[in-house]
Amino acid sequence: MSFTVSTPGRICLFGEHQDYLGLPVIAAAISKRFYFRGKPNNDRMVRIKLLDLNEQVEFSIDELNYTKPRDYFKSAIRVLQQRGFSIEHGVDAEAWSEIPQRAGVSSSSAMTNAWLSCVLRANGYDLPDLQTLGSMSFAAEVIEFNEPGGMMDQYSTAIGGTIYLESQPELIIDSLSTIPGTFILVDSNQPKDTIGILKFARNNRLDIATEIREIDPDFDWQVAEKNPPSILSSESKELYSGTIRNRDILVEALQILGAGEFDANAFGKLLSEHHQILSQTLRVSTPLIDSMLEKCLSAGALGGKIVGSGGGGCFIVYAPDNPEKIISLMAANGLKSWTVEVDQGARVE
Repeated sequence: MSFTVSTPGRICLFGEHQDYLGLPVIAAAISKRFYFRGKPNNDRMVRIKLLDLNEQVEFSIDELNYTKPRDYFKSAIRVLQQRGFSIEHGVDAEAWSEIPQRAGVSSSSAMTNAWLSCVLRANGYDLPDLQTLGSMSFAAEVIEFNEPGGMMDQYSTAIGGTIYLESQPELIIDSLSTIPGTFILVDSNQPKDTIGILKFARNNRLDIATEIREIDPDFDWQVAEKNPPSILSSESKELYSGTIRNRDILVEALQILGAGEFDANAFGKLLSEHHQILSQTLRVSTPLIDSMLEKCLSAGALGGKIVGSGGGGCFIVYAPDNPEKIISLMAANGLKSWTVEVDQGARVE
Protein backbone atom coordinates (compact mmCIF):
# COMPACT_ATOMS: atom_id res chain seq x y z
CA MET A 1 0.00 0.00 0.00
CA SER A 2 2.99 2.35 0.28
CA PHE A 3 3.95 4.63 -2.61
CA THR A 4 6.37 7.45 -3.46
CA VAL A 5 5.55 10.67 -5.28
CA SER A 6 7.88 13.49 -6.28
CA THR A 7 7.86 16.93 -7.86
CA PRO A 8 10.76 18.97 -9.28
CA GLY A 9 12.16 22.33 -8.29
CA ARG A 10 12.24 25.04 -10.94
CA ILE A 11 14.43 27.75 -12.38
CA CYS A 12 13.07 30.90 -13.96
CA LEU A 13 14.96 31.38 -17.23
CA PHE A 14 13.35 34.58 -18.51
CA GLY A 15 10.82 36.95 -17.01
CA GLU A 16 12.34 37.02 -13.52
CA HIS A 17 10.58 39.69 -11.43
CA GLN A 18 8.12 40.28 -14.27
CA ASP A 19 5.15 38.02 -13.48
CA TYR A 20 3.72 40.28 -10.77
CA LEU A 21 3.54 43.02 -13.44
CA GLY A 22 1.32 40.80 -15.60
CA LEU A 23 4.18 39.85 -17.92
CA PRO A 24 4.95 36.28 -19.07
CA VAL A 25 7.75 34.01 -17.88
CA ILE A 26 9.73 31.06 -19.19
CA ALA A 27 10.56 28.52 -16.50
CA ALA A 28 12.07 25.05 -16.43
CA ALA A 29 11.70 22.19 -13.98
CA ILE A 30 15.00 20.78 -12.75
CA SER A 31 16.25 17.36 -11.74
CA LYS A 32 16.25 18.18 -8.03
CA ARG A 33 13.03 16.90 -6.52
CA PHE A 34 10.86 16.85 -3.38
CA TYR A 35 9.67 13.40 -2.27
CA PHE A 36 6.90 11.92 -0.15
CA ARG A 37 6.85 8.23 0.70
CA GLY A 38 3.42 7.52 2.12
CA LYS A 39 0.67 5.07 2.86
CA PRO A 40 -3.00 5.57 3.77
CA ASN A 41 -4.37 5.02 7.24
CA ASN A 42 -7.90 4.60 8.59
CA ASP A 43 -7.71 6.88 11.65
CA ARG A 44 -7.96 10.07 9.51
CA MET A 45 -4.66 11.39 10.85
CA VAL A 46 -1.82 13.02 8.95
CA ARG A 47 1.64 12.17 10.27
CA ILE A 48 4.59 13.49 8.31
CA LYS A 49 8.22 12.95 9.25
CA LEU A 50 10.24 15.80 7.75
CA LEU A 51 13.52 13.92 7.49
CA ASP A 52 15.68 16.90 6.50
CA LEU A 53 14.50 18.94 9.48
CA ASN A 54 14.14 16.08 11.97
CA GLU A 55 10.61 17.29 12.70
CA GLN A 56 7.15 15.75 12.63
CA VAL A 57 3.81 17.24 11.60
CA GLU A 58 0.61 15.71 12.94
CA PHE A 59 -3.06 16.69 12.63
CA SER A 60 -6.48 15.23 11.88
CA ILE A 61 -8.08 15.70 8.47
CA ASP A 62 -11.23 16.59 10.43
CA GLU A 63 -9.49 19.61 12.00
CA LEU A 64 -8.11 21.77 9.21
CA ASN A 65 -8.17 25.19 10.86
CA TYR A 66 -4.92 26.98 10.16
CA THR A 67 -2.61 27.27 13.16
CA LYS A 68 0.34 29.01 11.51
CA PRO A 69 1.13 31.14 8.46
CA ARG A 70 1.38 29.24 5.19
CA ASP A 71 -0.07 26.08 6.68
CA TYR A 72 0.23 24.28 3.35
CA PHE A 73 -0.27 20.72 4.56
CA LYS A 74 -3.76 21.64 5.73
CA SER A 75 -4.61 24.08 2.95
CA ALA A 76 -3.81 21.44 0.32
CA ILE A 77 -6.39 19.06 1.81
CA ARG A 78 -8.94 21.86 2.05
CA VAL A 79 -8.42 22.71 -1.62
CA LEU A 80 -8.81 19.06 -2.62
CA GLN A 81 -12.11 18.94 -0.74
CA GLN A 82 -13.24 22.18 -2.40
CA ARG A 83 -12.48 20.63 -5.79
CA GLY A 84 -14.73 17.67 -5.03
CA PHE A 85 -12.22 15.00 -4.02
CA SER A 86 -13.37 12.67 -1.24
CA ILE A 87 -10.59 12.61 1.35
CA GLU A 88 -11.47 9.75 3.66
CA HIS A 89 -8.04 8.37 4.54
CA GLY A 90 -5.28 10.00 6.51
CA VAL A 91 -1.64 9.63 5.50
CA ASP A 92 1.49 8.39 7.21
CA ALA A 93 4.43 9.79 5.28
CA GLU A 94 8.10 10.63 5.20
CA ALA A 95 9.28 13.69 3.29
CA TRP A 96 12.71 14.70 2.04
CA SER A 97 14.11 17.05 -0.56
CA GLU A 98 17.04 17.39 -2.95
CA ILE A 99 16.09 21.03 -3.62
CA PRO A 100 18.01 23.83 -1.87
CA GLN A 101 15.54 25.46 0.50
CA ARG A 102 14.73 29.18 0.65
CA ALA A 103 17.16 29.65 -2.24
CA GLY A 104 14.98 30.71 -5.18
CA VAL A 105 14.27 27.34 -6.79
CA SER A 106 10.71 26.86 -5.54
CA SER A 107 11.16 24.22 -2.87
CA SER A 108 7.87 25.22 -1.21
CA SER A 109 5.74 24.84 -4.35
CA ALA A 110 7.46 21.54 -5.14
CA MET A 111 6.53 20.40 -1.64
CA THR A 112 2.91 21.53 -2.03
CA ASN A 113 2.49 19.78 -5.37
CA ALA A 114 4.10 16.62 -4.02
CA TRP A 115 1.88 16.74 -0.93
CA LEU A 116 -1.27 17.18 -3.03
CA SER A 117 -0.16 14.16 -5.08
CA CYS A 118 0.51 12.18 -1.90
CA VAL A 119 -2.94 12.85 -0.41
CA LEU A 120 -4.64 12.01 -3.71
CA ARG A 121 -2.70 8.75 -4.04
CA ALA A 122 -3.49 7.77 -0.43
CA ASN A 123 -7.17 8.21 -1.19
CA GLY A 124 -7.17 6.09 -4.33
CA TYR A 125 -6.87 8.80 -6.97
CA ASP A 126 -4.47 8.88 -9.86
CA LEU A 127 -2.59 12.13 -10.42
CA PRO A 128 -4.85 14.65 -12.15
CA ASP A 129 -3.97 16.56 -15.28
CA LEU A 130 -0.78 18.37 -14.25
CA GLN A 131 -2.11 21.82 -15.10
CA THR A 132 -5.02 21.07 -12.76
CA LEU A 133 -2.51 20.04 -10.10
CA GLY A 134 -0.73 23.36 -10.55
CA SER A 135 -3.99 25.27 -10.15
CA MET A 136 -4.71 23.45 -6.88
CA SER A 137 -1.21 24.21 -5.62
CA PHE A 138 -1.71 27.90 -6.46
CA ALA A 139 -4.99 27.85 -4.54
CA ALA A 140 -3.37 26.15 -1.54
CA GLU A 141 -0.41 28.54 -1.38
CA VAL A 142 -1.80 31.86 -2.56
CA ILE A 143 -5.59 32.01 -2.57
CA GLU A 144 -6.11 30.27 0.77
CA PHE A 145 -3.83 32.75 2.52
CA ASN A 146 -4.77 35.89 0.58
CA GLU A 147 -1.18 36.41 -0.47
CA PRO A 148 0.13 38.27 -3.51
CA GLY A 149 2.05 36.09 -5.88
CA GLY A 150 2.45 34.88 -9.41
CA MET A 151 1.62 31.43 -10.74
CA MET A 152 5.00 30.40 -12.12
CA ASP A 153 6.19 28.31 -9.18
CA GLN A 154 3.07 26.22 -8.76
CA TYR A 155 2.52 25.46 -12.44
CA SER A 156 6.14 24.91 -13.43
CA THR A 157 6.80 22.43 -10.61
CA ALA A 158 3.58 20.57 -11.38
CA ILE A 159 3.84 20.40 -15.17
CA GLY A 160 7.59 20.02 -15.56
CA GLY A 161 9.66 20.53 -18.68
CA THR A 162 10.15 24.05 -19.99
CA ILE A 163 7.01 26.17 -20.09
CA TYR A 164 5.88 29.58 -21.23
CA LEU A 165 3.35 30.99 -18.77
CA GLU A 166 1.20 34.06 -19.30
CA SER A 167 -1.20 34.88 -16.46
CA GLN A 168 -2.90 38.03 -17.78
CA PRO A 169 -5.40 38.74 -19.21
CA GLU A 170 -5.98 34.98 -19.04
CA LEU A 171 -3.91 31.95 -18.16
CA ILE A 172 -1.92 30.56 -21.09
CA ILE A 173 0.61 27.77 -20.62
CA ASP A 174 2.60 26.29 -23.49
CA SER A 175 5.19 23.53 -23.27
CA LEU A 176 8.42 24.46 -25.04
CA SER A 177 11.13 22.37 -26.63
CA THR A 178 13.73 20.77 -24.40
CA ILE A 179 16.88 22.82 -23.87
CA PRO A 180 19.92 20.70 -24.78
CA GLY A 181 22.77 20.25 -22.35
CA THR A 182 22.96 20.82 -18.63
CA PHE A 183 22.70 23.73 -16.26
CA ILE A 184 24.76 24.17 -13.13
CA LEU A 185 22.78 25.23 -10.09
CA VAL A 186 24.92 27.10 -7.55
CA ASP A 187 23.98 28.02 -4.00
CA SER A 188 25.54 31.35 -3.04
CA ASN A 189 25.11 30.55 0.67
CA GLN A 190 23.69 34.05 1.03
CA PRO A 191 20.19 34.20 2.59
CA LYS A 192 17.62 35.83 0.33
CA ASP A 193 16.45 39.36 1.09
CA THR A 194 12.99 38.85 -0.37
CA ILE A 195 11.26 41.70 1.47
CA GLY A 196 13.95 44.26 0.72
CA ILE A 197 14.16 43.27 -2.93
CA LEU A 198 10.42 43.40 -3.47
CA LYS A 199 10.18 46.82 -1.84
CA PHE A 200 12.45 48.18 -4.55
CA ALA A 201 11.91 45.99 -7.61
CA ARG A 202 8.18 45.37 -7.31
CA ASN A 203 6.77 48.34 -5.44
CA ASN A 204 8.66 50.97 -7.42
CA ARG A 205 7.51 49.54 -10.73
CA LEU A 206 3.93 49.22 -9.56
CA ASP A 207 4.18 52.90 -8.62
CA ILE A 208 5.55 53.68 -12.07
CA ALA A 209 2.55 52.02 -13.71
CA THR A 210 0.19 53.97 -11.44
CA GLU A 211 1.91 57.24 -12.35
CA ILE A 212 1.73 56.52 -16.09
CA ARG A 213 -1.95 55.55 -15.89
CA GLU A 214 -2.74 59.04 -14.62
CA ILE A 215 -2.07 60.28 -18.16
CA ASP A 216 -2.64 56.99 -20.00
CA PRO A 217 -5.37 54.90 -18.31
CA ASP A 218 -4.80 52.04 -20.78
CA PHE A 219 -1.10 51.60 -19.96
CA ASP A 220 -0.09 47.92 -20.12
CA TRP A 221 3.47 46.61 -19.69
CA GLN A 222 2.80 43.95 -22.32
CA VAL A 223 2.42 46.47 -25.15
CA ALA A 224 4.18 49.51 -23.68
CA GLU A 225 6.57 51.44 -25.91
CA LYS A 226 10.32 51.12 -25.41
CA ASN A 227 10.92 54.80 -24.68
CA PRO A 228 9.92 55.77 -21.11
CA PRO A 229 7.34 58.57 -20.68
CA SER A 230 8.87 61.98 -20.05
CA ILE A 231 6.91 62.42 -16.80
CA LEU A 232 9.09 59.83 -15.03
CA SER A 233 12.11 60.62 -12.89
CA SER A 234 15.53 59.50 -14.09
CA GLU A 235 15.51 56.50 -11.72
CA SER A 236 12.00 55.54 -12.80
CA LYS A 237 13.02 55.81 -16.46
CA GLU A 238 15.85 53.37 -15.80
CA LEU A 239 13.49 50.90 -14.12
CA TYR A 240 10.99 51.32 -16.94
CA SER A 241 13.59 50.69 -19.64
CA GLY A 242 14.98 47.65 -17.83
CA THR A 243 11.51 46.17 -17.49
CA ILE A 244 10.77 46.66 -21.18
CA ARG A 245 14.10 45.16 -22.22
CA ASN A 246 13.53 42.11 -20.01
CA ARG A 247 10.09 41.75 -21.61
CA ASP A 248 11.68 41.78 -25.06
CA ILE A 249 14.50 39.43 -24.05
CA LEU A 250 11.85 36.82 -23.27
CA VAL A 251 10.36 37.23 -26.76
CA GLU A 252 13.81 36.71 -28.28
CA ALA A 253 14.32 33.63 -26.11
CA LEU A 254 11.02 32.21 -27.35
CA GLN A 255 12.26 32.55 -30.92
CA ILE A 256 15.47 30.68 -30.05
CA LEU A 257 13.52 27.90 -28.32
CA GLY A 258 11.14 27.62 -31.28
CA ALA A 259 13.82 27.56 -33.96
CA GLY A 260 14.64 24.38 -35.85
CA GLU A 261 18.25 24.47 -34.69
CA PHE A 262 18.95 25.59 -31.12
CA ASP A 263 21.52 28.40 -30.84
CA ALA A 264 23.19 27.73 -27.50
CA ASN A 265 25.44 30.79 -27.70
CA ALA A 266 22.55 33.18 -28.34
CA PHE A 267 20.55 31.53 -25.57
CA GLY A 268 23.41 31.96 -23.11
CA LYS A 269 23.92 35.61 -24.05
CA LEU A 270 20.26 36.35 -23.37
CA LEU A 271 20.52 34.72 -19.94
CA SER A 272 23.46 36.95 -19.09
CA GLU A 273 21.82 40.10 -20.44
CA HIS A 274 18.74 39.32 -18.35
CA HIS A 275 21.00 38.96 -15.31
CA GLN A 276 22.74 42.27 -15.96
CA ILE A 277 19.40 44.09 -15.87
CA LEU A 278 18.32 42.20 -12.76
CA SER A 279 21.60 43.13 -11.09
CA GLN A 280 22.28 46.68 -12.21
CA THR A 281 18.76 48.05 -12.71
CA LEU A 282 16.51 46.04 -10.40
CA ARG A 283 19.26 45.50 -7.79
CA VAL A 284 18.26 41.87 -7.32
CA SER A 285 21.73 40.31 -7.33
CA THR A 286 24.69 40.54 -4.95
CA PRO A 287 28.39 41.35 -5.56
CA LEU A 288 29.29 37.72 -4.80
CA ILE A 289 26.84 36.31 -7.35
CA ASP A 290 27.91 38.86 -9.98
CA SER A 291 31.56 37.97 -9.39
CA MET A 292 30.95 34.22 -9.59
CA LEU A 293 28.99 34.57 -12.84
CA GLU A 294 31.83 36.58 -14.35
CA LYS A 295 34.29 33.84 -13.37
CA CYS A 296 32.04 31.21 -14.95
CA LEU A 297 31.84 33.15 -18.22
CA SER A 298 35.62 33.51 -18.25
CA ALA A 299 35.86 29.74 -17.74
CA GLY A 300 33.76 29.03 -20.83
CA ALA A 301 30.16 29.14 -19.65
CA LEU A 302 27.74 30.50 -22.25
CA GLY A 303 25.57 32.44 -19.79
CA GLY A 304 23.93 32.55 -16.40
CA LYS A 305 21.68 34.46 -14.05
CA ILE A 306 20.35 34.72 -10.53
CA VAL A 307 17.09 32.87 -9.86
CA GLY A 308 14.26 33.60 -7.47
CA SER A 309 13.43 36.73 -5.52
CA GLY A 310 17.09 37.65 -5.14
CA GLY A 311 19.39 39.28 -2.64
CA GLY A 312 21.06 35.90 -2.32
CA GLY A 313 19.96 32.33 -2.93
CA CYS A 314 20.88 30.39 -6.06
CA PHE A 315 22.10 31.23 -9.51
CA ILE A 316 22.31 29.13 -12.65
CA VAL A 317 25.08 28.73 -15.20
CA TYR A 318 24.56 27.38 -18.71
CA ALA A 319 27.69 25.47 -19.73
CA PRO A 320 26.65 22.54 -21.92
CA ASP A 321 30.20 21.75 -23.05
CA ASN A 322 32.14 21.92 -19.77
CA PRO A 323 29.89 21.61 -16.71
CA GLU A 324 32.59 19.77 -14.72
CA LYS A 325 34.94 22.75 -15.08
CA ILE A 326 32.30 25.08 -13.63
CA ILE A 327 31.55 22.66 -10.78
CA SER A 328 35.27 22.58 -9.90
CA LEU A 329 35.50 26.37 -10.13
CA MET A 330 32.60 26.84 -7.74
CA ALA A 331 34.06 24.32 -5.31
CA ALA A 332 37.37 26.20 -5.38
CA ASN A 333 35.42 29.31 -4.36
CA GLY A 334 33.69 27.50 -1.49
CA LEU A 335 30.27 27.15 -3.14
CA LYS A 336 28.16 24.03 -3.50
CA SER A 337 26.85 23.37 -7.00
CA TRP A 338 25.07 20.64 -8.95
CA THR A 339 24.54 19.76 -12.59
CA VAL A 340 20.81 19.75 -13.34
CA GLU A 341 18.78 18.94 -16.41
CA VAL A 342 15.26 19.91 -17.39
CA ASP A 343 13.03 17.32 -15.72
CA GLN A 344 9.47 16.05 -15.90
CA GLY A 345 6.75 17.23 -13.54
CA ALA A 346 4.86 15.49 -10.73
CA ARG A 347 5.04 11.72 -10.88
CA VAL A 348 4.50 8.53 -8.95
CA GLU A 349 7.89 6.85 -8.55
